[in-house]
Amino acid sequence: MSYTLDPSGQADNLPRDLYYKSFTCAQCNAEVNSPQVKTSAASVVKRDPDFYTVYSGQNPLHYSVVVCSDCCFAAEKACFEERKLIKDSRNLRSVLSDLRKDFGVYDFRQVRDLPAAAAAFEMAWTVAQHLNLRHYQYAGLAMRCAWIYREWADLSPDSSLNEKEKSFLRQAITRYQAAYERENPAELKLGAPGIGYLIGEIHRQLGDYQEGMKWLMRIATDRGAPQEVRRLARSQLDLARSQRDAERDGAPSTEPRLRREAERAIINVYRDQARWLDNVSKGMRFSSTDFVRGLLDALIELGPDYSKLKSENDIKQFFVDKLKADTEEDKTE
Repeated sequence: MSYTLDPSGQADNLPRDLYYKSFTCAQCNAEVNSPQVKTSAASVVKRDPDFYTVYSGQNPLHYSVVVCSDCCFAAEKACFEERKLIKDSRNLRSVLSDLRKDFGVYDFRQVRDLPAAAAAFEMAWTVAQHLNLRHYQYAGLAMRCAWIYREWADLSPDSSLNEKEKSFLRQAITRYQAAYERENPAELKLGAPGIGYLIGEIHRQLGDYQEGMKWLMRIATDRGAPQEVRRLARSQLDLARSQRDAERDGAPSTEPRLRREAERAIINVYRDQARWLDNVSKGMRFSSTDFVRGLLDALIELGPDYSKLKSENDIKQFFVDKLKADTEEDKTE
């Protein structure tokens, strides 16, 4: 199937939030036009403690694997064009022939639903076993495979999807531990503390609380670790302890995605608002984030009636009037 691309890389058969990017297949040298998500269309909703990200609209993760329609070579974008990574091109051809039999029903040049995205990652994982990758690269790919199945499992009652997620998480642990012990931390995108944190967090997710606590404690008390990584490690260490204790007592443990402290949402504010928040928190014991969270919790607790509000300006005026009324009331007392 051929495509006519306009100068921006857009094609008539793709939605406006996707575009085609051209790659050269490392295995057969064919030109591959693979869908990508426009940066402006990727809006973050929340991140899980293991950095799995939920987006509104198109998920860039679905398109991070490039698949050659000619030979079925599949790899993440950073590896797809690297011929030097291929161990044995002749042996790989046999593997790719099997992939065509297993996944030939998918057209990866189109919009990818979750089965297609999972198929692309399964292909990339199979191909990766025939590439010269570092342990942390294998681990990162395994994590992203797990995330795809997590997203799919959240929308489906099929329990086998949860098992696929766990299987890839186990692969990630094995590779991350090898990276932590054998590879140069300077070459690791997350750094050694970040890798150690993920090892602990994945152990916790898989129900191995004692091993998870060991790793999380190591990172939480590592003064050389970035502050944010230490904060995450402390938070998940507390959760692992409570899950371990609940398991001992025979009570069901709490999943992190259902625990408030483990969930985050990104809210866009105007630049002048961000500067104002920074000024408010300057010299205080609370951060700008603490200020916003406290304010939102107060509004949740008070529960005003917002049913008549229709715009950002309506919301602003609503609270201006409320605050003015409270100020005037204070003056008369």
